[in-house]
Amino acid sequence: MKFSMKFLLFLISCTISSSLFAQSLGATENGDFLSGLGSFNETATSDKEPHIEVHSIPKVSNINQKQHNLLLTEDWSSGSFSTNNWTFEPSAGNWFIASSTVLGNPAPAAVFSWNPILTNYSYSMISPEIDVSEITGQIMFDFDYFYDEWTPTQTEFLKVYAQNADDWLLIDSFVNYGDVQWTTKSYNLDDFANSAAIRIKFEASGQNSNNIDRWIIDNIKIYESNPDLYPQIELSTYSILAMPMDWNDIRTEYFTIYNTGQADLIWESNIDYLKGDELSKFNFNTNLNSRNASDSKTVWLTLSPSSGSIASGASQIIAAVFNPGDALNEYWHQANILLSSNDPLNPVLTVSAEMYIGWTNLSEQPMEQIMIGPIPSNGSLHIKLIDDITAIQMLSLTGQQIFLTNVFGMPHVKMDLNDYKSGTYVLKFIHKSGDIALRKIVLF
Repeated sequence: MKFSMKFLLFLISCTISSSLFAQSLGATENGDFLSGLGSFNETATSDKEPHIEVHSIPKVSNINQKQHNLLLTEDWSSGSFSTNNWTFEPSAGNWFIASSTVLGNPAPAAVFSWNPILTNYSYSMISPEIDVSEITGQIMFDFDYFYDEWTPTQTEFLKVYAQNADDWLLIDSFVNYGDVQWTTKSYNLDDFANSAAIRIKFEASGQNSNNIDRWIIDNIKIYESNPDLYPQIELSTYSILAMPMDWNDIRTEYFTIYNTGQADLIWESNIDYLKGDELSKFNFNTNLNSRNASDSKTVWLTLSPSSGSIASGASQIIAAVFNPGDALNEYWHQANILLSSNDPLNPVLTVSAEMYIGWTNLSEQPMEQIMIGPIPSNGSLHIKLIDDITAIQMLSLTGQQIFLTNVFGMPHVKMDLNDYKSGTYVLKFIHKSGDIALRKIVLF
């Protein structure tokens, strides 16, 4: 972990939602926390982050999938910068390809790390030269990026450039001020339409790399775009959550599929239920229920509609129905909604679906006001509480207590979780009224 110089890389994705659980602390709150919560009563630890098998997705039939002209695509799956001839200036420095199965969108990804600590630094990752001499349409440039905050000094940067002839032109710049979850950036490079070739550069620079945890880059695409040729899928959210109060409480959550392209979008869905042995692996017996967690008959989520066609510029609201009556006698469930379509840029998108059974939110103040960061964590976890939280309990994903500690009267706490194994856990915040709130954390 960071201060012990262990650098095991993280991140859940999977696509597990961070919209509710992975809320980072504000810039003015970092470092103002009380530490020393006393000894924890450890009863169990988790193994390393498990592999999650993604089931195959049915192909969408009878679809005209006329491809755009893809000039460069990089998802780092080769595990090597040299495969697609990436170079560095003056050297790779702290750039590397993470091998962790939980880092990337999905893993692996290119990472610029804080370690080893650099001062007054600038290290660039540069693409190969891309021939655009015969391009007649728009030149588009997309990539996904993620930023994991440490200290919001606003002195560290990730800058993105494109080369026109001999000149590097700044396209965008990002500064170390607050965590950024996975975000897709897209740019029109029409200024380079008359060039014979272009290159892209990602420059990590700043005063002291110890002010960041990491910048992460994934899914780089450079392509010739003719929007008249294909549809484009966009989603209103990439995660949905339901918290039924009991086993008979059916909940419906909604998300929207948009077609922002210029052709009909044809899509269909497949729900991949994550089984108990995929959610977590423990040193103790995880079969705490009356039925086996891998029961193939377990169906607790349905979509309406589950497939369809969306005209250009139109949208479709999807109802996701959570039915605990069809679920196992566990309190936490997760599935991936896999949406396949004829969008050549995004043939498959994933929406993470989670269901908690038998839990309530805090009534006096909204759950969103409890803030935790960073998530994923390397072991040092900062928590901003709301009034009248009496205790924090850490649980395994099957609900077994890891520890319980008293925090009554503490507005902020800092937890040192370096001694716990990498994996996913749940923090349970107990209010004096008896209400509780849940947050998921990931240790790497």
